[in-house]
Amino acid sequence: MMFADNFQNDPLLVDEGAPPGSSDTESRTIEGEVQIDLSNYISSYHGYVYYQRLFFIAQRCPALRVAAICLAHDYIKKSTLDITAYNRVFLLLAEQQGGPAVSTSAGSGESPDEPHEESAMRGAVNSAGGQLPDAVLLPGAGEVMSSTPSLSEAAKTTLMSVMSGKNDAKLVYDAQWEESTRRKGTILLDQLDTELKNYKANSIKESIR
Repeated sequence: MMFADNFQNDPLLVDEGAPPGSSDTESRTIEGEVQIDLSNYISSYHGYVYYQRLFFIAQRCPALRVAAICLAHDYIKKSTLDITAYNRVFLLLAEQQGGPAVSTSAGSGESPDEPHEESAMRGAVNSAGGQLPDAVLLPGAGEVMSSTPSLSEAAKTTLMSVMSGKNDAKLVYDAQWEESTRRKGTILLDQLDTELKNYKANSIKESIR
């Protein structure tokens, strides 16, 4: 089975003019062993598409799921400030161990529902009785909890276990990275906002002249 041929219809990469009826291919799962050097294959992608492609592979190919998640995890921590994607790594691992009840969006093959994923992470932390640092509590989760189904106790337990390192990938949720990255993101956003305001102010002055 040719791996690349079966993943050409990644919804993140397919052209807007893709022929109708391609959804069947997009939702197809590749079973069995897959002969491919995943690290070499994914090296042709960069930035956001790099780890989103790995998420896509993890959802479609069980044989490469753990390897794809590990590569995505390492890239996200090393090269991005994408906390939502970092959280998704653990939701995918939890889904693998606990089934779809842990996270509907993580393995649906559709675009990730970020608010739902945030509420899932917060639900898991709350179930731990405050054992994890506050940095794991994602901002905005309180608002979406009322509009999304709450996790079952079993799902919360599974997600907490996965975040503590009990998963096939042996990954541990790094709350310190999450906190420092969130701060960096806030600082960067403030800097960009200031630059934009200054640019607008200078533009207005120039137009008045």
